[in-house]
Amino acid sequence: MSMSEKLEMVPKSLVRDLFDRASRMRDAVNLSIGEPDFDTPLHIKKAAKEALDSGLTKYAPTQGISELREAISEKFLRENGINASPDEILVSVSASQLIFYTLASLLREGDEVLIQSPMFVSYAPQVKITGGTPVEVKTREEEGFILKVKLLEEYVTPRTKCLIINSPSNPTGAVIPKENLEEIAKFVRENNLTVISDEIYEKLIYEGVHTSIASFPGMKDHVVTINGFSKSYAMTGWRLGYVKARKDIMEKIVKLTMYSTACAPTFVQKAALAAMTADQGCVEEMRREYDRRRLYFTKRLCEIEGISAVVPRGAFYIFPHIGGTGMNGMQFSHFMLEAGVVVVPGIAFGDWKENVRMCFAVSLETLAEAAERMERALRKR
Repeated sequence: MSMSEKLEMVPKSLVRDLFDRASRMRDAVNLSIGEPDFDTPLHIKKAAKEALDSGLTKYAPTQGISELREAISEKFLRENGINASPDEILVSVSASQLIFYTLASLLREGDEVLIQSPMFVSYAPQVKITGGTPVEVKTREEEGFILKVKLLEEYVTPRTKCLIINSPSNPTGAVIPKENLEEIAKFVRENNLTVISDEIYEKLIYEGVHTSIASFPGMKDHVVTINGFSKSYAMTGWRLGYVKARKDIMEKIVKLTMYSTACAPTFVQKAALAAMTADQGCVEEMRREYDRRRLYFTKRLCEIEGISAVVPRGAFYIFPHIGGTGMNGMQFSHFMLEAGVVVVPGIAFGDWKENVRMCFAVSLETLAEAAERMERALRKR
């Protein structure tokens, strides 16, 4: 099957569709899109302006400017316990694109990819487009949506090639504990799999700590680590991510970059360098504010009849169960649109018919208004 045929079979993103609809609505409370409400910190913008003023508007090397890759290498060792040389790192225009490039570099037609579920909306479509078969590994809500090795053992087959994990998770905020990751790492080695570890929310954790699966012994050649600047530094529109991969995979990712985007914008890379090497107080300030919102909104949602929620431990999403309202996620989403609140049905993230995703990267006042509108609409129903 050709790629164009595969694209015809892949639906449009529900998240982007709802975001576009919300942008056309007046007075809508939009909890659909995963975007920080904070502005990019001033020192990062200043670095971009200085780069522009100094004439850094030309092409950059395919893998990214050396200073940034060196800073990422140092960060990997310091914060993640991953020994990565700059040659094993590539900077590109978004973490999402790098996940796609990684899948295209790894998969052959019919290869199976285990995906932690609930899952980010792009994972399964990207697997399909690149020739693979996505296999949804459903975590359990009553276990806090934590991925456990016993679940993976139910789905692995001789055709399994990769595993995609995301911790902290979009859409649940679940953080995989170190002991679980250690068991998953052993499972990966025993089955000779490659893990694609999406760690874009690593700095936004409220309970527990972040552990990179690539830091465990024997995992260096079994893990492709994906990260970026969008969430932690409020740089969603800057579109910059990075990947660490072993040599054979990196060679293919480099080729895909050469023949698609060629390189990431030079001045944006200079801004990212400033983000990574300056004082991280701005990140901590945002994290603390998200934490306040997380606790408030979880409590407030659980006060609404028919709604229950697992407390998210990271990221800035909550994935409440709304089955008690008598509606499924799609019905609830449409119903709340009429009430002026935009939420994403759970089916956008896998086989989750009675959940919805809400993003709490908005002000406390906005969250209060959203909860009030939802409660009022449900009372009148």
